[in-house]
Amino acid sequence: MNEMNSKSLYNIIKQTHSKTNIWNYYGRQNLSDIDIFDHTKSRCFIYSFFSNSGKSNIYNMIEEIEKIDDNRFQHIIFVFFLGLSIYETSEHIKSSLDQTINRYKKDYKIKSNVNFVFIWFLCCLFHDLGYGKEEMTEDISWNLKKGALKYTTSIPSFYKGTITPYLNYIKKRFGHIDHGIYGGIILYESLKRIRKDKEQKQHSNINNKNSAFKLSWEKELLNIYRIASNIVMCHNIWMVKENSLDASKLYKGKLKQLIYKEGEYKIRFNVYPLFFFFCLIDSIEPIKVVKEISYLKQIMIEVTDSYIKIKSEMECGCHENYLNKIRGIGNWLTPVIYNKKEGVTIYIEN
Repeated sequence: MNEMNSKSLYNIIKQTHSKTNIWNYYGRQNLSDIDIFDHTKSRCFIYSFFSNSGKSNIYNMIEEIEKIDDNRFQHIIFVFFLGLSIYETSEHIKSSLDQTINRYKKDYKIKSNVNFVFIWFLCCLFHDLGYGKEEMTEDISWNLKKGALKYTTSIPSFYKGTITPYLNYIKKRFGHIDHGIYGGIILYESLKRIRKDKEQKQHSNINNKNSAFKLSWEKELLNIYRIASNIVMCHNIWMVKENSLDASKLYKGKLKQLIYKEGEYKIRFNVYPLFFFFCLIDSIEPIKVVKEISYLKQIMIEVTDSYIKIKSEMECGCHENYLNKIRGIGNWLTPVIYNKKEGVTIYIEN
C-alpha cells in the first residue's frame, strides 16, 4: 500500500468531520465541535442535524434512535463520514454519483438544491434504525402497499418483486422483521408526513417569513425520499450463491432472483452507483466487527479512481474477522483481491 496516499480510518473520519463545507448541507448550527467518537455526544450530532433540516419533530425518530446500541449508532455516524471522504477523494466516484443525482433532479423536476449529502444523510441515518425493532413480530407488509415501495431506478428491478417475499422469509425463518425493510418504510412514511405538515404550515403563513434560512418542502421531494427508501430497504437483503444450501433449500419462488452465479455482480457501480456505493461503505465500515474505536487508527485506507485498498494493522482477534468480511464483498458486489502484505483491494468499475 502506498503509505503516502493511505490514511487511518480514524483520521479520515475525524478530518472529514472537521470540514464542515463538505457535509453541513443546511449551513446553520456548527456541528463540528460535537465529539462523534463519543457515543453519547454523537447522538447529539444526529439530533442537531435533523433540527437544522427542519425535521426535529420527525415522527418517533428520537425514540427509534435511543433504541439502537452504541456500536451500531457509531456505525451510522462513521458510514456517513467515511462515505463522504471517499466521495470527495475519488473524482470517478464523485462524478458518477453527481451525474446520477442530477439526472434524478431533472427527471423528477426537483427545484430544491438536492445533492449527494442530502440523500446520503437520509440513507445513513435510517439504514439501521430498524435494529431497535428487530424483535417486532407484527405484520408490516401493509406499509409497502401504501407507497413506500414505489420502484425507482436506484435499485435493480428484481427487488420490486422480492422485498415482500424476503420480508416473509425472514419472519418465518428467524421470527422477526428485517431491519432494512423496516428502516426504509419508516424513512419514506416519516418524511412524507413531515413534508406535508411543513407544506401546510407554509401555506398557512405559520412559518417565520423573516427566517434567514428557507427550507424547501416541494412535493417532488417525495421522489427523492423514495430513492433513499429503496436503497435502505434493499441494503440488507442477502443474495446467495448458486449451489449454496440457502439457494437450493430456502430461496424459492421470486426469491430465486436473489441467487447469483460465480463472478456475477447484480449491483454494478456503472448501473446503480448510489446503491452500489451505499452497499460498499456499509460493508467496509468496521466498528460493528472491531467494537473498539481505538482500532480505527490501525486500519489504513487508500482511495483512487479505480480501487480502494484496505489494510489492517490491528493486533487483535477481530483482525481476521474484519479482513474476511471485506473479502466477502468479492462474492456479490465487485471484484476483490487479497494480499497478506498489501491488504484487500476493492475494484470500482470505470
